[in-house]
Parts: sequence; C-alpha cells; structure tokens
Amino acid sequence: MNKYKDIAALEEQIFGRNAYSENLVRETLENENTICLTHEIEGRVVAYLLATKTPPECSIDRVGTAPEHRRKGLAHKLMKQLVENNFSFFLDVRASNTPALELYKSFGFEQIHVRKDYYKNPTEDGIIMRK
Repeated sequence: MNKYKDIAALEEQIFGRNAYSENLVRETLENENTICLTHEIEGRVVAYLLATKTPPECSIDRVGTAPEHRRKGLAHKLMKQLVENNFSFFLDVRASNTPALELYKSFGFEQIHVRKDYYKNPTEDGIIMRK
C-alpha cells in the first residue's frame, strides 16, 4: 500500500484540477502538525481526512471518499475519530457540497462566514464553519 499515491489518486478523482498532487500529499503527511486519518479496504485508502493542528485549534483541510464508497458512513467515522480530540475546529466547504455540509452540521459545526467566490473551477462561495 502506498498511502501517498492512494490519497493523491482520490484527490484527483474527487477534486479534479483542484486536487493536491502526490508531492503535496507527501509534504502534507510529513508535516508534524498534520493529522491524517484513513479508512482502508483491502490495503487501499478509500476515505481520508487531513487536518492541521495548531493547538488549541485544528483546521480540517480535506475530507474525501471514493465515489463507490460514499454514503456508507466512512467520512462520518473519520470525523468522529477526529473530533474526539480537544480542539476548536475550523473548515471551509463549497456552498453546493450538501453531503459535506450535512456531515459537519451533524458534528455541531456552525456557519460563521461566507467567502464570496472563494473556490475556482468552478467559481463558488466557500462556507466557513466552526465547532
């Protein structure tokens, strides 16, 4: 299993032109402040969560699930594992990403700000959330 390659492949599949490259995934995972949680099936990463801890806060940077494994609770499981830590959490999410918004709200995240036209390809507002 190559975690870097698996996550980079999922990044490309999920985020397209906005994906982290394999090199950026490697640099991210090698950073001592990075939290990387994964769910694997048959030795392959099918869901992941990347966060950056700067105590007492934690920024949730990426959450991704392979399309064929969505709606099975994998991202929920990873979020649950993460929020058990004693941090204040922040994240941003595309305004149209209803499944992610529902997931975050289920963990008590609240919208605190809208970043107008924050995302590109396509251009879209970013919702800033905090827990």
